[in-house]
Amino acid sequence: MRGFNNHEFRFCGIHGKSWRTLRTFLSTIENVKFIEAVNAEDQLPLLRDKGLFLQRFSHRLGREFLDIRTATVSDLVAFVDRHPCFLAKAYNLAMGAGIEVFDEPIPATEIPALHTRLREESKYVVEEFLTQHPAVNEIYAASINSIRLYTFRAKRGEAQLVFPGMMRFGSGGGRIDAQGELTVLLDPQTGRCLAGAVTIAGQWFEQHPDSEVDFATMMIPGLPAAVNLVEAAARELPELAYVGWDVAMTPEGPVLIEGNGAPVLSTLQLLIAKAHPEGHGCRELVRSLTAELATE
Repeated sequence: MRGFNNHEFRFCGIHGKSWRTLRTFLSTIENVKFIEAVNAEDQLPLLRDKGLFLQRFSHRLGREFLDIRTATVSDLVAFVDRHPCFLAKAYNLAMGAGIEVFDEPIPATEIPALHTRLREESKYVVEEFLTQHPAVNEIYAASINSIRLYTFRAKRGEAQLVFPGMMRFGSGGGRIDAQGELTVLLDPQTGRCLAGAVTIAGQWFEQHPDSEVDFATMMIPGLPAAVNLVEAAARELPELAYVGWDVAMTPEGPVLIEGNGAPVLSTLQLLIAKAHPEGHGCRELVRSLTAELATE
């Protein structure tokens, strides 16, 4: 109905909103059309292939990685010796799908079989497990909890941050933030939470269920530096005008995790509506970006 899908009806409560409020919500169809207008489909593999992304932005990662498509068994043996805790990712999946965390020592004699299995399962990307900022560990320490920031560049302008930021936390002992995820809205200038946390099932939490940290009082340090990081990365990726960047906070500062050239805005919109005094979505924010394109 009007471009909204089943998930939005359940997750965002579309069916219970007045027409006046509904007009402020961006539908899935509108989001797809916006992405098609700003990002060329043939350029999206620059981000969809995580191995290509890591190679291009190796200077902004703060960690070592291997691409199993080119790394030998000996390379993997040396990597595991340097980084006993690491993770493996499918090269082209999203939302944490297919991520495997290795945090127990692996004998060198088992590495050849591991190398073969990772190739067979298309888990080509192997990364050192990051050390997370202590302030983030206080909220949830078992996973690397990622910050999502969006940049947009009009053809005649510089890439700039658009929309508030989001941060995703794991829970329940999950080793990646997509397991038991709780997502909050962040003020990118102060690092403060602007609303409670929502789960993928649409449940709301005022505190993290594991650490009992109150989301209303938490602050993530270094958000302005993270904004500078993604804006710099966007300048280094002129092929794509609109990117959702995932960032991790380490003791040394923010580092890139990955980029998304076709970001879904359902969770961001739900959080924006929760923080908005009249419960409005983010349709006008996206329409303002579309208007910038129309004036060029």
